[in-house]
Amino acid sequence: PMCCGNQFYNDTWSLDVSPGQNDPSWMPVNTTGDAPSPRAGHSAVIVGVNMWLFGGGLLSPSQLDLYRGKVRNTRTFVSNLEWEDDLPPLWTLNLDTFVWNRPTIGGDQSLAHNIGLWGHSATLIDNGIIVYYCGQDGATPSQGQGCPMIGLDTKNLMWINMTNYNAPSFWRFGHSMTLVGSQMIMFGG
Repeated sequence: PMCCGNQFYNDTWSLDVSPGQNDPSWMPVNTTGDAPSPRAGHSAVIVGVNMWLFGGGLLSPSQLDLYRGKVRNTRTFVSNLEWEDDLPPLWTLNLDTFVWNRPTIGGDQSLAHNIGLWGHSATLIDNGIIVYYCGQDGATPSQGQGCPMIGLDTKNLMWINMTNYNAPSFWRFGHSMTLVGSQMIMFGG
C-alpha cells in the first residue's frame, strides 16, 4: 500500500551491531506464519525470544498530514485501524525461528479496546509485562480525559487493568516511554 509517496511494508530486517563489525548492513529476514499486514504507528517490544507487535495500520494522506503537524482536527485522524476477526492487532515473531503467530490473550478484552492502535507507547516492565499507554484510534477524547494504561502479561497471556497507575490527565499519541530502573519515563506526544 502507498500513502503520500511513502510505501508501507510488512517485511522484517536485521542489523548486526556487534562490536568489531567493520561494515554493518541491514539484511532482510525471511519469516513465515501469520504476519501482520503492512502498517505504521505500531509498537514492538522484545520479551525473551519473542517480539510482540501491537497496533498500527495504514494512514491516508490527510492522516499523515496530521502527524506532520499540518492538520489540527483529530476527529478524522485514524479511521482504518481496526481489530481483525475480533482479535486485537497483536502478533509475536519468534526471533529463533522467525515464525509469526497470533496469540490468544485472555482476560478483559475491553481493556485492549481502550488503547489507541496508532502512536501509543509500549514498555516492558518486570515479569514479562508490557505496558501500553494512550495512542489514537479515531476517537476524540473529552477535554481533560486521561489516557488509558493497560498491561499485557506475556507469560500468562492476559490483559491487565492498570488504571491504578494514575496516568497523566491529558490525551497524547506519538510520545515515547521507557523504563529506567523502576521508573517509567515518558516524553512528548
